[in-house]
Amino acid sequence: MLVTLPFVLLLLDYWPLGRIGGQNSEVGSRLRRLITEKIPLFALSALSCIATLLTQRQVKCDRSTTVSMEGEQYVGDYVTYIWEMFWPARLAVFYPHPNDRLPVLEVIAAIAFLVVSAC
Repeated sequence: MLVTLPFVLLLLDYWPLGRIGGQNSEVGSRLRRLITEKIPLFALSALSCIATLLTQRQVKCDRSTTVSMEGEQYVGDYVTYIWEMFWPARLAVFYPHPNDRLPVLEVIAAIAFLVVSAC
């Protein structure tokens, strides 16, 4: 979210605040001023990207098991998020999975639910 914040603020300047609009001669100077005031946020965004890249370089894992585990988790997460829209309970910042594995039946049920709801 830190990476997109300066861009979202520029969009807010355009609409609904209307700070960029005006005559063509004024638009360039207003836009430069709005971008200039957000330079510290762009710098934080760049530092966040660099920190993420450096952290990802240090993480070593077997890619084949990670891809399979991520796919199972994504499917289950879709259904969980849809369920929590209607029944928000047991919400937490971090949800650890036991043994980093999901039950096969849960993954199949989630895929079936998503296919049926997409039709």
